[in-house]
Amino acid sequence: MRERHWKEVMSITGHDLNLAEDVFKLQHLLDCNILKYREEIEDLTGAAVKEEQIENKLAAIQVRAAARVEGVAMGPCTQRPSASEEAGCRCERTWWRRWTGRASTWCSPSTRRAGR
Repeated sequence: MRERHWKEVMSITGHDLNLAEDVFKLQHLLDCNILKYREEIEDLTGAAVKEEQIENKLAAIQVRAAARVEGVAMGPCTQRPSASEEAGCRCERTWWRRWTGRASTWCSPSTRRAGR
């Protein structure tokens, strides 16, 4: 938990806690009657865990973005396509656009109604 979460615990319980590593003990929390504020503390700690997960995901995204080099990424797509592969993709896209254009004229809905 971050310091802001501990400050919230202190405000919920109404007790000041010394958070220094060499001083802070579980007994201090029990002295604050923390079990009386169980639901509020559970909500707070649940939110703290979710915040940490989000921070970790954002850090991972930043690492991946920083590691991104011209045409090379850390992930499923590892290499930039060659010029011939890129030209082949362009041809396929052009062919697909032309073909789907024809298909849409062949597959247009009928203007006649059944029974007429």
